Amino acid sequence: MRDLIASVLRQDGYDVIEAPTIDGLRVLTDEAARESIAIIISDLRMPGTTGLELLASLRSAQCSTPFILITAFGSEETHARAGELGALAVLDKPFPIERLQSLVRSTVNGC
Repeated sequence: MRDLIASVLRQDGYDVIEAPTIDGLRVLTDEAARESIAIIISDLRMPGTTGLELLASLRSAQCSTPFILITAFGSEETHARAGELGALAVLDKPFPIERLQSLVRSTVNGC
C-alpha cells in the first residue's frame, strides 16, 4: 500500500519521503525537517508503533502538520481518537486512491 501511495503521489508531482520502519520516522523528530513536510500519511498499524501514537507524539511536540490516517481496522473509537488528535482524515481500507489524491491536493495546494 505504501508503494502504491508513494507512486501515485510522485506521479502527481509531489516529493515523497517513505518511512517503512520506525527508524524512518526519525525525520519527524527534527523540527526543521518537519517544517519542510506538507502532509503526513500514516497507517494505523506499523512495526513498533501505531499511527495514533505517532499522531499523539507529533501533537505533543507542537507539530501541526496535516495528518491522514489509513487503516483496515477503522473502528468508531479509532476515528474518534484520530479526530481528537486533529487528524485531517481517517481513510478505511480499501478506499479509492482518488480520495487520498483529492485530500492531498486540497491540503498541499490549498485548493
